[in-house]
Parts: sequence; C-alpha cells; structure tokens
Amino acid sequence: NRLIRLINNFIDSTKLENNKVEIHKKRVNIVSITEDITMSVINFAKRQKIDVVFDAEQEELYCDIDIDQMERIMLNILSNAIKYTTKGTVSIYPLENKKLVIEDTGIGISEEDIPRIFDKGFTGYNGRTNKKASGLGLYLCKNILDKLSHKISIESEVGVKTKVILDLSMIDINIE
Repeated sequence: NRLIRLINNFIDSTKLENNKVEIHKKRVNIVSITEDITMSVINFAKRQKIDVVFDAEQEELYCDIDIDQMERIMLNILSNAIKYTTKGTVSIYPLENKKLVIEDTGIGISEEDIPRIFDKGFTGYNGRTNKKASGLGLYLCKNILDKLSHKISIESEVGVKTKVILDLSMIDINIE
C-alpha cells in the first residue's frame, strides 16, 4: 500500500511539473465533503490509538474546489497527522472564512524545517528520523492547491502540535 502510494505520488508530481493535472472546480459544501473524508480515516486512526474529531459549527460552507483533488489533499494531510501523532487527537474543523484546519497533538515540526516543508523531496528531521516520509505528499498538496488558487500554511510546535490551514477562498475564479 505504501509503495503504491509512493509510486502514484511520483507519477503525479511528474504530471504536475508538466502541467498535465486536470482540475475540475465545482462549488460544493466543504463541510459535508470534509466529514466524509474524515470518516474514511477513522479505522486507520483507531488502529494507531488516535482519536479523530470532526467539529463543524456550521453545517454548510460552500467553496470552489476539485472534489477528487481535495480528497487527495485531505487524505494526505490526515494521514500525516495520524502517522506523526503517537497519542492524542487529530481535529478537523472548518472556519467561517473558508478555511479548513487539521490540527494534531503529534510530534510537531521543527521551526527550521517549516520553510522547506513543501519542497519536493524534503522530509525534515522527523521524516528522516522515523523513516516514514517520501517528501512528496506535502509537495503535491501545495502544488495542487496552487493550481486550484487556494493556499496552505503550517504552524507547529515540536512535541506539542501541528496545525495545517487550508485557505479555500479563491484568488482566480473559474468554475464549471
């Protein structure tokens, strides 16, 4: 499973670099989509003894996204959050300003690694130490989000938490 994901990430990174990734934006309820994606990782998290909490104060929040690409991005970020959390919780919650937050109580990312976290092939200290990273996942997430005119940012404190913020507001609107 990990080898297949790694091969697919490598193929997709090549497609991205050659502008061969197809994007199909639609206006969708991101709360509903996020909840479905979150539910799909619950069993994986339980096997790791990690609690996953989806908490949405509002039931509807419409954003312009590519559903397939968003699923891939969310699964990658949730997988990382679960993988690097040895005990505790992964929380997912939308904000009113079309932002989506994935926050974990995991090992965190060192301050010096954060500027390079989206570079192709960069694994950071934690990825190298735990030998769990390929350096392609966050690179793909960032590049796909760029193509969708969205943004991603990461805040982290080593040994405390990591917070990934997806800004799904649009810079360049071109919707199907």
